[in-house]
Amino acid sequence: MDLPADVLEPGQAFILRLLASLGILPLGCVLAKHAKELVFSGLLTARFDVASEKAGIDDVLMRADIRQSPAELVAVLVYWLVLLAALVASVSTPGLTQVSEVLNRCLIYAPRIIAAVVVLILGLFLASFLTGIIRAAAANAGMAESDALSAGHCARTQEITLRRRATYG
Repeated sequence: MDLPADVLEPGQAFILRLLASLGILPLGCVLAKHAKELVFSGLLTARFDVASEKAGIDDVLMRADIRQSPAELVAVLVYWLVLLAALVASVSTPGLTQVSEVLNRCLIYAPRIIAAVVVLILGLFLASFLTGIIRAAAANAGMAESDALSAGHCARTQEITLRRRATYG
């Protein structure tokens, strides 16, 4: 048994894994930045901001004192997801299993958050569409209260409630 080789080889292996881990993290940061820019430009190309403004999402964000556009919010969400995935890969490389497990649980939970946001956005789009239908039907029926009836508060509240129940059970 060669004692120095038995002691040095595991140490060298750990140092190599640690260096690989330290290389993964900056690469993940760069990848996250590029993914954010790509998603943001793709959403602008798809005119996501125009659609979200028509659906009233911008108004909801303004009331919540959020100054970013919906496209920026989605891009930032993608940035953090990619960064979290890189962090999980970086931490699991040297064998830090407990930290890796906690971060992995966060990463596994992320699709639920994304699904909830998508359902909320679709609900707001549908509520905006229903508001237009109610306004047109009330105006065609000669109702003087067509604007008040279609103000969207009732339709939006019901739609958001239905979407939340569908998402969370």
